[in-house]
Amino acid sequence: MHMNHRLWRGRNFAPLFVAQFLGALNDNLFKGLVGVMIAYRTVDIGDSDPALMIAFATALFILPFLLLNPLGGVLADRLDKAWVMRIIKIAEIGIIMLALVGLFTQRLEILFLVLMLLGVHSALFSPAKFSILPQHLPSQKLISANAWLNTGTYLAILGGTVLASAYGATDVGLFQAALVLSFCAVVGCSASFFIPWAPPSSQPHALSLNPLSAWLKNFSLLRGLERALVIPMIGASWFFFVGAVVLGQFPHFAHTILGADHQTLSIFMLLFMAGVMAGGLANPILLRGRISTVFAGPAAGVIALACLFVYALSLAYTPQQTLLPPAQFFAAGTGWALGVMMLALAFAAGVYIVPLKAYVQHHAPAHNRARIMAASGFLDALFILLSSAFTAATIALGFRVSDLFWMLALGSFAMAVVLIKRRGILE
Repeated sequence: MHMNHRLWRGRNFAPLFVAQFLGALNDNLFKGLVGVMIAYRTVDIGDSDPALMIAFATALFILPFLLLNPLGGVLADRLDKAWVMRIIKIAEIGIIMLALVGLFTQRLEILFLVLMLLGVHSALFSPAKFSILPQHLPSQKLISANAWLNTGTYLAILGGTVLASAYGATDVGLFQAALVLSFCAVVGCSASFFIPWAPPSSQPHALSLNPLSAWLKNFSLLRGLERALVIPMIGASWFFFVGAVVLGQFPHFAHTILGADHQTLSIFMLLFMAGVMAGGLANPILLRGRISTVFAGPAAGVIALACLFVYALSLAYTPQQTLLPPAQFFAAGTGWALGVMMLALAFAAGVYIVPLKAYVQHHAPAHNRARIMAASGFLDALFILLSSAFTAATIALGFRVSDLFWMLALGSFAMAVVLIKRRGILE
C-alpha cells in the first residue's frame, strides 16, 4: 500500500494514468455508441445486417493497431515520448469534434471514419505509454504501475460500455454522450502536459514516417529478440485472445446455452471485469515489487481449469423459451458455480497479464524499448483478429459456442506448461 501511495505522488505516473484512462474511456464510449445506434437503427444502415455492421465497425478500430502500432514505436524511440503523447492528445480533440458531427448528423460514414481515427490515435499512443514507464519509474514500481494501467483500461471498457448503453438510443442521450466525450478529450489532453519529458535513450537516427518500413523493421526486431522476451510477449497476447473470445461470445453463450436474460448477462460481465481488475491489483502484493513471471504459469493453469469448469457446468443446461432473470438463474447451484468460475477465470487473467507486460518493459533495451512494446501491441491486435477467425471457423465446423471454452482450456494449459518450463530464463 505504501508503494502504491508513492506511485501516485508527483508527476511520474498520475498524469499518464489520467490521459490513458480518459482516452480509453472515449474509445469505448464511442465504439459502444456506434454499436447501439446500429443495433437500434437510429442511424441508417439500409438493408445491411446489424451484426455484420457492428463487426465491421470493430475491425475498423482494430486495423490501425496492425498497421500503425509499429510506427508509434518508432516515433516514441526517436522523439521525446511525452511530446509524442501531447501531440496525439491534441489530435484527439480534433477527432472528438468530428465525432460530435457524426453523432448529431447520424451519418454512418462519419462515424466509421471517427472509429478508424480513434484506432490510429490509440495505436500511436500505446507504445509511448508503455515504454515511458521504465524511464520515469524505478523497477520496483513497474508492477504497480502496470496493474493500475490494466485496471484503468478495464474500468474504461466497463464505463464506456455502460454509458453507451444508457446514452446511445435517444437524442438526449447522444447530447449527454457528446459532453462526456468532449470533457474526456480536453482533460486528457491537459493531463498529458503534466507528463515529465522523456527524451530518447540514444542518439536518434534518421526518422522515417513510412508505416510499411516501421512494420517491416518491427518484424526484423521480433526475429532478433531472445526467447526471454518473445515468450512473455506471446504469453501476453494469449491473454487478449482469451479475453476477445470470452467477451465477444459470452453474450451468445449466455443467451443460447445458459438461457440467461440481459440482466443476468450484465452480472457476468461485471464479474469478469471486476475479476480482471482485482487480479491485476493483486500483483503488487503477490510480487512485492519484483519483476517476475513466477505466478504467470500457475495463473494460466487456473484459467485453463476455470474454462473447463465453465464448459462442464454448461452441459447441465438445456435450451428454454423463457430467459432467466438473475434471481432465478442464481437460485440454482450451477448458476452460482458459473459465477464463481467466471470470477476465478478473470482474477487469474489479471494475475497473468500484468507481470508479463512488466517483464517486457523492464528487460527491453532502452534504445528501442518503444518499438519492442509496439511489437508486443501488434501481436496483441493480431491475436484479437485471430480469435475472431478461430471463433468463426469453430462455429462453421459445427461446434457449439460452449465448445470454445474447452478449446481455450487446452490453449491455456499449453501456455501454462511453456511459462512454467521456461521460468528459469524469465527470471
